[in-house]
Amino acid sequence: MSVFEFNCLYAAKALFLVFVVAPLLFMLGVSLVYAVSQFLGSIWNAIILHHFPILRCRKCRYWATVQCPLYGRNTPSDFCSRGERWVD
Repeated sequence: MSVFEFNCLYAAKALFLVFVVAPLLFMLGVSLVYAVSQFLGSIWNAIILHHFPILRCRKCRYWATVQCPLYGRNTPSDFCSRGERWVD
């Protein structure tokens, strides 16, 4: 094999790595980061929804009183706009 053939083969390998392998590795990395972020996001949402429940009006000290901003049209499933609990 001559030096010219060796150099052409080396250039072809380099171009293959730059234009085929590198984009595939990049896309694999992006896909992996996206999948992990979606997985961690779902875990985070599950933690937030189950361990930090949203305060509802039935737990508010203003529930069914005139001070409640939803007075007269509130139900136990309404969100509490004051965010205050009964004082224990």
